[in-house]
Amino acid sequence: MDSLIKAGNFHEKYFDTIFEGNLKLNVFETEKQKLSFITGAYVRYGGHIDSLYHLRVFNSSSKVRVLDELLKDVGCTNVVYDIKKTIPMGHTVSFISTVPLINYFEKYKKLK
Repeated sequence: MDSLIKAGNFHEKYFDTIFEGNLKLNVFETEKQKLSFITGAYVRYGGHIDSLYHLRVFNSSSKVRVLDELLKDVGCTNVVYDIKKTIPMGHTVSFISTVPLINYFEKYKKLK
């Protein structure tokens, strides 16, 4: 492995870029922006059993905190944020969705 690391350009050639930072809640101004962000998270990280939906994200506490606030802001009920202190750190937000949000989920479920 040492010889690989010493090879020029090894990191850039074999590893993806790692971005760090915190997602800010105030970037979502309109209802459409909020529903779109939640739907994107649902397509990538979500699921549901009957009427209980969930988003399960690992190692991104800022994303889950924003999702938690947005879900409440768009009118979802029974929003519960749970943290599993494992490696990787598991963050789950469970909720009962609104009809407009379910419509978004249905519209984009083919991307799942």
